[in-house]
Amino acid sequence: MKDDGQKGKDSSTERKRASSHDPASTQVPMTRHRPKILHLVTEPVLGGAQEIVCSLACQQRRRGIDVTVVTSPGGPLLERVKELGLEGESATMATGLSLRGVAKIQQIVKERKIDLLHAHGARASLHAFLALRLGRKVPLVGHVHLFDRWRFDNSWRARVDGFIARRLDRIIACSERLRAALLERQGYPSSTVSVPNGIRLEPFLARLGKEQARKMLGLPEDAVIAGVCARLEPQKGHRFLIDALGLLSERLPKLILAVAGTGSLRKKLELKTESLGLGSRVHWLGFQKEVPTLLAALDLFVLPSLYEGLPLAVIEAMAAGLPVVATEVSGTPEIVRPNQTGWLVKAGSPEALARAMEEALTDPMQAQRLASAGHRLVTKTHSVAAMENRVFQIYSELTPEIFSTGALETFPTAASGVASTSE
Repeated sequence: MKDDGQKGKDSSTERKRASSHDPASTQVPMTRHRPKILHLVTEPVLGGAQEIVCSLACQQRRRGIDVTVVTSPGGPLLERVKELGLEGESATMATGLSLRGVAKIQQIVKERKIDLLHAHGARASLHAFLALRLGRKVPLVGHVHLFDRWRFDNSWRARVDGFIARRLDRIIACSERLRAALLERQGYPSSTVSVPNGIRLEPFLARLGKEQARKMLGLPEDAVIAGVCARLEPQKGHRFLIDALGLLSERLPKLILAVAGTGSLRKKLELKTESLGLGSRVHWLGFQKEVPTLLAALDLFVLPSLYEGLPLAVIEAMAAGLPVVATEVSGTPEIVRPNQTGWLVKAGSPEALARAMEEALTDPMQAQRLASAGHRLVTKTHSVAAMENRVFQIYSELTPEIFSTGALETFPTAASGVASTSE
């Protein structure tokens, strides 16, 4: 375990670990080939972290960088990657550790001559660290997308995470609050940086009319509609939102709830709405690929999560100009600021959600004022371009001979033929 002085060393000192064969510290020699990045993410679902991976990969491809995305088999992520015109491969990464997955990552890094590996999440960082430890030595960047509670206890999993964290070239946290929390726990290096999540703004700026959007989604045109777009999993707190709807059912008789997303809790949540007599007031929309259409149909966006990183769903809702009610967790307060850009409530409290929702829906002038301020905030600071520029700067600091504007000028950009997630 490092003492405070040792942890405070700058990244150039950290990279001198090459003599001990640390995979994340060995500089790659000057190369004539197009720079190559591998993004590694274990879960092959379509969630927030996966969307960040796709956004970064598309922006980097536009710079003239060759990008490969590697994930576990069996989910929709690889299909999404290929839709975007990106290279994708699968490597089995079990709930714990998959040696087969480690070997596959080694093979991909070697055969594709990868210059930098960007691992998204703790399990991806573990597999990447072991793969590079035994194979080609390139810089390793770890990206923390979620305020995982286990990181902050004294479990074996947390200790392994700290061990790996101290051996990465750089760690990126998706919000400043998450970065501060990671630094507080013993073992995370002071070189940990925050890069706020960003989205492709254009689709959310050109909104459909509310009437048209509701027709497309089969929602009643004359209802007051609060909506949530999130995976139907315990983390997202849907049960508390349903309880809040029950508390408001008499005071706001035209209020209905539109729920977009899929997940393991679908049946359980449906049964809950039926037991509360709310079956006709909750519309289950399933997975919505066209999120801007969903948001255009709403009067209010609500995210009742129990923990987060910096939720893309909230950034998207604010970009679309919607008033937002969200829980005071992780990085959410960085964008949802009480009396400034939205309503922030205690997590796990249906009563607090109901009060904020009622205020937002019965005071349209206040709702519009906060929504407009939130829109200005996220369009200024949370674009994909801003996020990728900061990530590219980190790559350049680690290997300026490969990842710098000057080094890339000798290669033509590869934007043509690639679906863009940029602004």
